[in-house]
Amino acid sequence: MKENIVILHPREWATAKYTKKARFNYHHVNIGAPIPKKRNGVPTYDGYAEVVTGEGKLHFREVVKATKPKAILFWMHAGFPMSLLEWAKNTVPNVKIIQWYSNHRFQLSGAVAKALPFLDALLMNNDEPAQVKMYRNNNLKAYRFWDGFEIDTPLVDVPQDYDCFFGGHSYLRKGVSDGKFRFPNGKYRYNFIDAVAKRFKLALHAADVYTWPDIKTMPQVFHPGYTTAMRRAKVTLNVNHFDFLHAYTRRTIRSIHAGRAHVTKYIPGMEDHFVNGKHMFWFNTIDEGLNQIDRLLKDKPLRERMAAAALALARREHGFEQRLIQFEDILEDVCI
Repeated sequence: MKENIVILHPREWATAKYTKKARFNYHHVNIGAPIPKKRNGVPTYDGYAEVVTGEGKLHFREVVKATKPKAILFWMHAGFPMSLLEWAKNTVPNVKIIQWYSNHRFQLSGAVAKALPFLDALLMNNDEPAQVKMYRNNNLKAYRFWDGFEIDTPLVDVPQDYDCFFGGHSYLRKGVSDGKFRFPNGKYRYNFIDAVAKRFKLALHAADVYTWPDIKTMPQVFHPGYTTAMRRAKVTLNVNHFDFLHAYTRRTIRSIHAGRAHVTKYIPGMEDHFVNGKHMFWFNTIDEGLNQIDRLLKDKPLRERMAAAALALARREHGFEQRLIQFEDILEDVCI
């Protein structure tokens, strides 16, 4: 008989489309408000903006009592009470609790520290040895688990009105006039995007517009609108805030799925999974990145070859079917 797994919020890779041959039975809990939840007036269409509701907590308790799961996968929602995890541990004493936390940190995050007394494992989007060591020092098993996507989702055909696309913040501290940023590569990201905006036609989407005081911004976008917004540009861009090993954020995974050429600041270990000049361009200096963009904008066949190669790789290695297999491998290790 298959063991039960409870997941909150529902993940596409754990739905019936993919779980017919799965090694576990999956049960989803909507812990928060109905989707789409609006953030700053923009529908998010994902669980990240949800706020925990009384109805959601009741649903969680009902599902856990009914299924007695082998493991529970969760990530932090606004208002998520640690008492729910404590209750689950008391109700199903052998249950393993796994947190999906992909934010990069040098020190244990408050979001993880709060849940630590009840956690058995943590999923992160990188292989940085210092991160793994930090979590293991806190008696957590740590696993790399990247985002994925539905490979059958059609790519919307839209005009390419912009040269470049970037979605995100610089994390310039609000009200600080001396250019202090929250994360190590914040200034680098700001300087690169600023240079791009001065030289090319840039679509910059961000909610916290104060983090880009000198650059015109557009409203924040979320999946599935994020992919469509990327496709309105000829080139998608990325600069990670931390130089962590194999740190492929949702921006990286969704960029290679967008069907556009991608240019990124070098992420340590990228050569283990991608080929520079084939799947994307990566750079180490701002001037190098600007020159790569310029080259791509002048060479449409190169852009199209690069986009096609990245999309083929994404569909082969980063679809939800692959993610489910990887998650079940992790489950088996956590639950031993």
